[in-house]
Amino acid sequence: MKVDIITRHSVPNYGSLLQSYATQKVIEEMGFESEIINYTRYEERYKNLVNTLIKGKKWDKNIITRIIYKMIQEPNYTKMYRKFEKYRKNFLKESKLEYGNLQELKDNIPEADVYCSGSDQIWGKIGTVEYDEAYFLKFIEDRTKRCIAYSSSFGKEEIDGSLEKNINKLLKNYSDILVREDTAKSILKKHGIENVEQVLDPTLLLNKEQWSNLTNKVKNKQKKYILVYQLHDNKSFDKYAKEFSKKTGLKLLRISPSIYHITRSGKLIYLPNQYEFLSLFQNAEYVLTDSFHATVFSIIFNRKFVDILPGKTSTRITSILKLTGLQDRILTKYDDFSFINKNIDFSECNTIIENERKRSIELLKKAIIGENNNTIDLLNKHYKCTGCRMCVQICPVKAIDMKENEEGFFEPIINKEKCIKCGLCFKRCPQLNDVKVGKKINSHKVFAMKNKNTEEQKNSSSGGVFSVLARYVLENNGAVYGACFDEKLKLEHIRIDKQENLYKLRGSKYLQSNTKNTFELVKNDLNKGVKVLYVGTPCQIAGLKNYLGKDYEELLLVDLVCHGVPSQKLFDKYLTWLKKKNNSSIIEYEFRSKEKKSWGLNLKVKFESGKERYIPANLDPYYKSFLNGSTYRECCYNCKYAKIERVGDITIADYWGIEKEHPDFYDKNGVSAVIINTNAGFKAFENIKDEVEYRDTEIEKIIAKNKNLQEPTIRNSIRNNAYKDIDRKKFINYSKKNLKFKKDIKDIIKNLIPIKIKKKIKKIIK
Repeated sequence: MKVDIITRHSVPNYGSLLQSYATQKVIEEMGFESEIINYTRYEERYKNLVNTLIKGKKWDKNIITRIIYKMIQEPNYTKMYRKFEKYRKNFLKESKLEYGNLQELKDNIPEADVYCSGSDQIWGKIGTVEYDEAYFLKFIEDRTKRCIAYSSSFGKEEIDGSLEKNINKLLKNYSDILVREDTAKSILKKHGIENVEQVLDPTLLLNKEQWSNLTNKVKNKQKKYILVYQLHDNKSFDKYAKEFSKKTGLKLLRISPSIYHITRSGKLIYLPNQYEFLSLFQNAEYVLTDSFHATVFSIIFNRKFVDILPGKTSTRITSILKLTGLQDRILTKYDDFSFINKNIDFSECNTIIENERKRSIELLKKAIIGENNNTIDLLNKHYKCTGCRMCVQICPVKAIDMKENEEGFFEPIINKEKCIKCGLCFKRCPQLNDVKVGKKINSHKVFAMKNKNTEEQKNSSSGGVFSVLARYVLENNGAVYGACFDEKLKLEHIRIDKQENLYKLRGSKYLQSNTKNTFELVKNDLNKGVKVLYVGTPCQIAGLKNYLGKDYEELLLVDLVCHGVPSQKLFDKYLTWLKKKNNSSIIEYEFRSKEKKSWGLNLKVKFESGKERYIPANLDPYYKSFLNGSTYRECCYNCKYAKIERVGDITIADYWGIEKEHPDFYDKNGVSAVIINTNAGFKAFENIKDEVEYRDTEIEKIIAKNKNLQEPTIRNSIRNNAYKDIDRKKFINYSKKNLKFKKDIKDIIKNLIPIKIKKKIKKIIK
């Protein structure tokens, strides 16, 4: 789902820039795509801005004063706008097209599923006009598109003129209206618009840690100072700041995008970038301001502050102070310096903000999705669905089914006649919601590990650690769930409760497994007190966790370091070709056989005729395209789980590069990289450690050869046509054309060289 935002993102104002960033960031963290509509009214562009600003001012009396005003202001505004353009470039995701008026938006409407009037004073006076219909989304004529407002503001307590007359008409197409100030809510209520919620400014939707991640970019940070951020002309403010500095003995720093602030008290920090701006608030001893966003960042970073209210436009400041119970930080007399020694107890304030943050984010998410929206259709449309089947299994009326798309990936479809609109599918969807992780240990425990049982080790992909964990659970009358090929080589998750069936779950399977109804079975087991081990890709583990909705002491979750998954349909087409080529049915397929060349990437195929084939990965069309990352489900290229913060209790991968990092621990039968993420994972390790050999290692060493612990697989150009005409073409012809498969002579020669000789060659080269 794509959400486009229109807001005041391009003006040379730090609050505008940062609220735009925060809105986009929060929406993206929900799992949606987001773009800022690059809208700047022509009269507000820096080449025209001075002419716009002069209108109605004393400087507009005659040609001489106008010339003087332009000479003074044009260089200043040109500098400001160019700097902020630079700041925005790699900070915001803007639309490629730039718009300058409402008509241009209507003529070339940005493509999105949801349109959002973003935060700030977008519903009040803009430039020379009373209001701008673009900020009321009047360019959206398609009524199937959702129009919402988040944290929008009029910037004043009352509205009048044509805005008051037209407000109902302007807002009639909005499905959800979320405003920033209580005054805005009151204005709309007066006009009969009742279904309005008050929410936080977007900058408050990100917490202290998230903003601090940006300030970490600043190397040379100021120390021991009072920070002034002043937007309005006020000589008394200036005098007060100067006296405040004297009484505290602290230096005075002033931020401004305007060079003319050099004439005011304090050392001017002229046009700092957004990271420096935030850092100055983060490290200030005191903040003196008439700015709403300066107040917000003082609250976020828990800094002592004084608000000098700017008159008519102060509603947004008083609103946030009222919410947090900090009205006593408003300066009422310019001889009041009691703020110097008056501390702020931020504990209650932080709790209020945290609760409001959760509420505001939830309201925004609901506004985007909508109660009547077919969320699943949108997930499918934008390739966000992972196919975990959580929604299918959690639906209380079984209104959701899985259907195969044209590429062979299964996607959920809602039966609208059965649907009772309970919302469980989108409330629990791991692509739209955070996934709760079990109780984390202080830091990852990272091991090189291998099974002491050589037979189990040989029959596993890497070091055979999964088998040890599974055996422990089964020995304690538990159940183990994992991926298994059925008799037709369809990959699905199954449940086993006997050790003699453990062989079915061993080994890598490089395609998407169907989880079927295993989440339901797991819940039944857990409710009966049965110990459960579930192994799968991170998205499957995430689906199970969100399905269960809580932690279980008897549950152990193991996620695999996953590159991505091809479809069963593609695999079936490949198997049909392989069967015809060898004139015999396939009775066994093993992606990672160790029989011929020990631990590596060599597949084994056993045919009904008795024939067995051992094929190196780079000489097989299906395998090679998998390794190249050309055939994965589209969501795999934007995998939210490809990071070191894992959803499982334990993470397992091949320890590629073990011969370099720990040469004495190398084993031709395979070595596993094992990451312990939670207390439950560590407890499991304590129970099996006598059954394995292990060596402490470092996460960086594992990441070096397992890049999907850090980032998703990069989508290559071959993927554009990878599944094109899959139904019609013979597989080998299809693979040559669409997967660009060819047997490289280098690969052929390389695979003819025995492993022992390869190792000797590597030593000689070194």
